[in-house]
Amino acid sequence: MKQILDYVGIILIVVGVVLFAVDYFFKCNSNLLLLSALGCVLLGVVGQIWSMKRAGEQ
Repeated sequence: MKQILDYVGIILIVVGVVLFAVDYFFKCNSNLLLLSALGCVLLGVVGQIWSMKRAGEQ
């Protein structure tokens, strides 16, 4: 379980990019999809930075 937590940031970034691609290819007119993709990418970046800082402290 702890190994999965180390990769949550990367997984969220990939999910966000996939949501951006879905919006681009299917020409959705919903800002909710874009906002959720942006939220996933931002949370993924923050999570990845936190994970890297935590690994450096050990």
